Amino acid sequence: MNYILKNGLVVDPIRSKEEIENVVIENGKICSTPTESGYREIDCSGKLVVPGLIDVHTHLRDPGQHHKEDIITGGTAGLAGGFTTIFCMPNTSPVIDSVDLVTYIIHKSRHEGAITVYPVAAMTKESKGKEIVDFEMLKQAGAVSFSDDGVWVHDSAVMLDVFRYSAKNGVRVIQHCEDKSIAGNGVVNKGRSSAKYGWPGIPAESEEVAVYRDVALCGVTGAHLHVAHISTAESLKIIKQARERGIDVTCEVAPHHLLLSEEDIPGDDASYKVNPPLRTSADCQALIEGLADGSIDIIATDHAPHASYEKEKGFIKAPCGMIGLEFVFALLYTHLVKKQKISLSTLISAMSTNPARYFGLDGKGSLSNGADADVTVINLNNEYTIDREFFKSKSTNTPFHGWTVNGTVESVFVAGQLVYANGKILNTQESSSL
Repeated sequence: MNYILKNGLVVDPIRSKEEIENVVIENGKICSTPTESGYREIDCSGKLVVPGLIDVHTHLRDPGQHHKEDIITGGTAGLAGGFTTIFCMPNTSPVIDSVDLVTYIIHKSRHEGAITVYPVAAMTKESKGKEIVDFEMLKQAGAVSFSDDGVWVHDSAVMLDVFRYSAKNGVRVIQHCEDKSIAGNGVVNKGRSSAKYGWPGIPAESEEVAVYRDVALCGVTGAHLHVAHISTAESLKIIKQARERGIDVTCEVAPHHLLLSEEDIPGDDASYKVNPPLRTSADCQALIEGLADGSIDIIATDHAPHASYEKEKGFIKAPCGMIGLEFVFALLYTHLVKKQKISLSTLISAMSTNPARYFGLDGKGSLSNGADADVTVINLNNEYTIDREFFKSKSTNTPFHGWTVNGTVESVFVAGQLVYANGKILNTQESSSL
């Protein structure tokens, strides 16, 4: 089926485009002008039409933790949030460090789901930080990047090898920068929240020291580094200084580190427990400014589902993480774009164009002629309340329950096929008859 999306507000940062125009979808690609007949026309007047959103940091808990999430439910949550492509992190059970597991994820997502899922393979075997994986073989199998995710590679000699082999294979590595010898058993930011509740704190320095070391090693090897979920102003400063020296380092920020600070923690509610922890309001402001001026490249949800009984254990014992795939665009549009803290184009760049650019996803992140027809249509005027009762994810752990936002995802196209509309996943027959 070919489509013409008519009269929508098209925002395509790669073409510096933000104007009313038609988008032609033909044989799975974006086409500048129709060349065939028999198009289905969809009126997008008053709607936003953007390149499909891309999330480079999600936890789908598959294999091994299906009580929290799996590739299909996580993918469905992604589509509901306007995402057409997501990366899944390797901290599963077992760890994604083999060709078989990379192949499993790709096969399951392609044959059972509608969203594009790229596996991120571990950097070291079993993510133990001792012995590096076979980068070449895993890349050939389909790994888009490499990360030990929640475990920082403490051994600098091992990390040097990671950078050397990743550079040789032309892949960007994703580092969770946290020196556990400094962070200890902390559960909140070391500062106002740790003092208020008497809980062990995680110093900002635990992140900043790790960022400093990793950008230094990256510079020595000529590798490509992506720093995950930065949470402090100083981390951003270190990254900016590294770029000035010609080091290839990109970074991401999670929505909760933009919109929540440690002062928002209401007590022993573990839906606010994340790693890195919620920092100071000054850090939040610095990260928003970094996003606005382009210093922060990517917004990633760090979608981290957990079962309710796990989060009900309280701050000390509950696992870290919150979900976000289904509502992150609306959340950030409402609280950043509408409040004129960032532009709409900046938001789309950080959620689509830049992820595609920095991770080498050719054909994605743009509505240019010949690009993959991954397209998201959003009604910015529709207001709704985030309600965990209606989540498509298996898990409901979020502190944003009850927030009022603007921006309902109305339809999503993946490779030219209408796969999500009216709040549901569509099969081929439903897509054709809609």
